[in-house]
Amino acid sequence: MTEATTELVVVPPVQGEADVLVDAQALDISGPETMGLAIEVREGVKALIAEIESAFRPHIQRANALHKGLCAELNARNAGPRAALGIIDGKIGDYEMARRRPKSASAGRWSMRRRARRPSGEKPKRRPQRSSARSRPRTSARCRSTPSWRRRRR
Repeated sequence: MTEATTELVVVPPVQGEADVLVDAQALDISGPETMGLAIEVREGVKALIAEIESAFRPHIQRANALHKGLCAELNARNAGPRAALGIIDGKIGDYEMARRRPKSASAGRWSMRRRARRPSGEKPKRRPQRSSARSRPRTSARCRSTPSWRRRRR
């Protein structure tokens, strides 16, 4: 990427910019004549705002384009290090899982012992599972009147 220089662009003030606030504060609407004057002042203020924004808009657009280019360059340069970080994180995770594995392996040995004690051909005992919430026994009216957040979970 080529070296981009950034410089602060000072936009000169628009004529009447400083006086508009004083004029608005001094404005007193008391009748139809002053209402017409207030509408004219309002239109002038809106035109002044549009003129100020049009003076800044090209500079803001250039800064936005520069920002987008810098972000694209940043993402391109960070692609390799971010991929390396992902690989390292994966390897750290693998190490942590391998370090914890001996604990689960001893549990596996325990289940092997239980299988060895069971007579051959006998299936392990399993608890019956409920198929849905409707298979639960009905509760009394007192339990149903208890809010769900206060009910004891089983």
